[in-house]
Amino acid sequence: MADQKISQLNEVTSPNSSDVLPIVSGGETKKITVANLAVAGSSGTSGSNGSSGSNGTSGSNGTNGSSGSNGTNGSSGTSGSNGSSGTSGSNGSSGTSGINGTNGSSGTSGSNGTNGSSGSNGTSGTNGSSGSSGTSGSNGTNGSSGTSGSNGSSGSNGTAGSSGTSGSNGTNGSSGSNGTSGTNGTSGSNGSSGTSGSNGSSGTSGSSGTSPSLVGYAITGSNVFNGNQTITGSLTTTDNVIIGTSNGDEGGELHLALAATNNNLTGSVNLDVWRNRLRIWEGGGNARGVYIDLSKAPDGVGGELLWKASGIVNAGTFVTLGDIKATVTTTGDRGLSVATVSGTVTGYISAHYQGIGGSSTGNASSTSLSTTATTSMFGWNFTGQGDTSTYILRDDTNSRVYRIIMIIGYLYNNNFISIERLH
Repeated sequence: MADQKISQLNEVTSPNSSDVLPIVSGGETKKITVANLAVAGSSGTSGSNGSSGSNGTSGSNGTNGSSGSNGTNGSSGTSGSNGSSGTSGSNGSSGTSGINGTNGSSGTSGSNGTNGSSGSNGTSGTNGSSGSSGTSGSNGTNGSSGTSGSNGSSGSNGTAGSSGTSGSNGTNGSSGSNGTSGTNGTSGSNGSSGTSGSNGSSGTSGSSGTSPSLVGYAITGSNVFNGNQTITGSLTTTDNVIIGTSNGDEGGELHLALAATNNNLTGSVNLDVWRNRLRIWEGGGNARGVYIDLSKAPDGVGGELLWKASGIVNAGTFVTLGDIKATVTTTGDRGLSVATVSGTVTGYISAHYQGIGGSSTGNASSTSLSTTATTSMFGWNFTGQGDTSTYILRDDTNSRVYRIIMIIGYLYNNNFISIERLH
């Protein structure tokens, strides 16, 4: 017969006492009958448990033998995978109760044979000592280097050695010796070398003059000017002018001198680039000013700035923007009066008002405007401080559109009027 695994053998559910089972005893595989499994022996110490296999099928109970002392437990063999549990065998006829027979040592891997009557359990083996710690994991890869810090601002250049002052031109006459070269200033740290003073024209040696202003120079190529320069007259360039160098959030900056009279500004009027903004502001005081955020502007330089004029004025005083002016009427119905600065304008006007007392309405019509101020538009008569109206005027004559806002002041003084050109 061909070799077979125990799990492949046919199952016996009711073994006879003379049936033979394999058993490992003293390291040698031997045989034993079912009847002899019930021989009592004294209990031995429990062998170390093998790794648990799945439970085998339960064998039928053997007939009870006469009471004997517990046999020694055999050492446990390697546990085979347990076979599926068998159906319980029928109980043998009751004899006098004997003490439990010794546990058979586990056979070689295979399905468990039928269980003999249970021997008393040996004491539990002590737990094995903890396994040694695993080797340390390899170090993680180094993190990528941090981004380089921004460069510190450039140290200021050493003062340039002052150029020798040019001798003033001597009067023409007999050839004289050349004007003496200006003495070199002390060398600044890493300053660019001062240029030699230009030779005076032939004549008697002129006295040393002061540094010249740039008058009537034609400068070509790349030139570097150190220190303060004075240009008398206009400056014409045939290419781009780049002002300033970038440093952190700051770009180029231009300072404009203030008006000599009739101004209340301090410092200068400054124009610069800061981050995304083009700024115009007062150099002194609290830096009053405005900016344009170019990151919000449309592509292709496609946006236009709003043209606007506004004022807080008494009735009869006009606010003017271009060719349109507006005021509050002084007689009759008190409302918005509109006129032109010159000529005639035809088009359409629509409006809406909200009275402070709760009334509101809107209207629209064609219109013709001239230098003669109109009566109150749409015949509206505003009687309360805070009454507000908004007008949209389409000037078909000049293809323009305006928005006019009016808020009535107390007793028709300090009225707010704003005129915006929308197109």
